[in-house]
Amino acid sequence: MSLPGKPTIASLFVAVGCVVTAAHAAPRIECDPSEFDFGTAANTGSVQRTFMIWNRGDSLLEIKRVVGCCGAKTKLASKRIKPGTNTQFFVTISLKGRNSEVRKSIYLVSNDPERRYCGIRITGKAQAVKPPAETPPKPAVTSVPTIEDPVVIDYFFEAGCPACAKVDGEVLPALKRELAGLYRVNRRDLFHKTNVVRLVEYQEAFGIEENESVCMVVDARGFLNGLDAIRDKIAPLVRDCLAAGRASEQDPAGPAAAGATEAAADASLILERRVRNFTVAAVLMGGLVDGVNPCAIGTLVFLISMLAVSKVRKWRLLVTGSAYCLASFITYTAIGLGLLHVLHSFDGFPTVQRVVEAVLVAMLSVLALLSFVDAVRYGAAHDAGKVMLQLPDKVKMRIHALVRGGAKALRRDGTKGGGVGALLAVGFGLGVVVTALESVCTGQVYVPTLAMVARAAKAESARAWALLLGYNTMFVIPLVGAFLLTHIGLSTQALADFSKRNVVAAKLLLGAFFILMALLIVTTA
Repeated sequence: MSLPGKPTIASLFVAVGCVVTAAHAAPRIECDPSEFDFGTAANTGSVQRTFMIWNRGDSLLEIKRVVGCCGAKTKLASKRIKPGTNTQFFVTISLKGRNSEVRKSIYLVSNDPERRYCGIRITGKAQAVKPPAETPPKPAVTSVPTIEDPVVIDYFFEAGCPACAKVDGEVLPALKRELAGLYRVNRRDLFHKTNVVRLVEYQEAFGIEENESVCMVVDARGFLNGLDAIRDKIAPLVRDCLAAGRASEQDPAGPAAAGATEAAADASLILERRVRNFTVAAVLMGGLVDGVNPCAIGTLVFLISMLAVSKVRKWRLLVTGSAYCLASFITYTAIGLGLLHVLHSFDGFPTVQRVVEAVLVAMLSVLALLSFVDAVRYGAAHDAGKVMLQLPDKVKMRIHALVRGGAKALRRDGTKGGGVGALLAVGFGLGVVVTALESVCTGQVYVPTLAMVARAAKAESARAWALLLGYNTMFVIPLVGAFLLTHIGLSTQALADFSKRNVVAAKLLLGAFFILMALLIVTTA
């Protein structure tokens, strides 16, 4: 259904590109490569790798701390990296005494506001050159008395670490024989980022600079760094904590506060995974909502009616419609790539990015309100003139003129016995131009969805491409469906009547989608 023109909200979207603000430059860390698999190596030596640490941002990058792992020696050529330059990061992993899969994680803690923890993963397998010594049998576990509020020991370890094996095989059994039931051990594998974040918080709180292969924090009061410190001091420190009583929950260094920090970190990662999954659904839904937008449907109905008047039917209609849908897909994807490039350019300017997102949220709120008002007004009067969110008159007239010209060209070609080439050329040409002009209206959905794609994909170009192609596939599904239904006999009048009956539903759906996108931008900011 084609709706008469009214002033649109499209001018609001122009404001996004006109936002001028004093941007604060920021550093952006990038590691090349970020993963290294050394394959299989003998457990009598070590493996070495040099990584390049880049500053892709616009201000000085400072590496504040390197969180290593068991058996790893690291060295930074420079802790200060100028914009556009790099430095070398040397890593040596000792394989001595190992006979298993090796998985290491090393984190660089920097002043990058978007990525404070930059992780490097190293994997492979250590091969024993002689049979490993037999592991002594573990002592039988017997029931022991416990107390209601035991001392909490945060044990930071890494799988396959020789020092950690000694803690497990010697220190903890001795501690259990002496103080069983009076403490609780929280095992924290440093292969997982949440535990690295937790360890760094402890290191900063206790002023620890050196990274040992194993460490423990007792009741958030004492930091034992390395095997020797754990072996000599763990039992006395646990006894001191028992004698002093549990840390107050109001104490910011106490275990309650630390536990809250850990829970927040875990919740943040869970939320990130959920947002990634939800973003896919939101992007696909956005494409479908955009495809049934009254702006697009109205133009489609007019196009099919003009083709019918020009006696473009059956296989000729199918060929023309296929070319039109393909051109619409390609054109809309190209527009999306351009917008994504603009949105990605804000990554290095957090202030500008926040301003753009605030403008988008405000626009989406206004669009949602106007969509609901349109639904109410059209539902009450069934008058297309009451609809506010639609194509401007000038754009609509230009589209109609183009469609009429294309239909006349097809009619002339049909009388001359023209072939498939002319049908494809006219259908494709109309698809390119009409889709570009329609974007004035359909961009109301496209722009905020692309903002979500830019945020969700970040530097993952393959993910950005997949989301963009998914959106545009959903966008053309209604177009393809309409051409197929017309091909098998659905009349243009029936298509127009269907469009009129569903204006209210389409407007309500648009309004709900605008609210959803606004909430998604706000909650993931």
